[in-house]
Amino acid sequence: MSSPYGIKISKSGHSVYDLSGSNLVLSSVGNTLKIKVTGTITDSLPGETIPEETSKKYTATYAHGLTGLPMYWPDIHDAYNDNYDSTDDFIVNDSAKVEPPVGPYSPWTSGEWCEVYIDSTNITLVTNRASALGLALTFGEHDVIYYYTIFYNRMDEEVDYT
Repeated sequence: MSSPYGIKISKSGHSVYDLSGSNLVLSSVGNTLKIKVTGTITDSLPGETIPEETSKKYTATYAHGLTGLPMYWPDIHDAYNDNYDSTDDFIVNDSAKVEPPVGPYSPWTSGEWCEVYIDSTNITLVTNRASALGLALTFGEHDVIYYYTIFYNRMDEEVDYT
């Protein structure tokens, strides 16, 4: 049985002494995600032309100062920048669910796309720029920006949220 002590906020019309949890809006009794820091990682990329069949990779990191693998949000894989030739800033979070184009000029062969990963030291934003066979690409000078939240909770530990 849960302890009756802690911070609790109940739904309107219900008592905080209802320990079932279903009528609580907030309870400190269970384990919750604990935010360490929120912020942005910004990578300022130059305007440049990438010759055909070549690529460049840019990285920007934030040292989170935690041990193990902390949880973070949002988890980004292959956010594709449709406007890579413009000078408009690219916010990675806005393209996290955008499907990249498919075909000979997909982001796996040409264009600009980003991914984010975390290790025991840093959260890292990686921006890839590449050109396809027979096609040199010109990229605009712009910032690539990723908004993140890092939690004290670790990905490599089991958590009981009950």
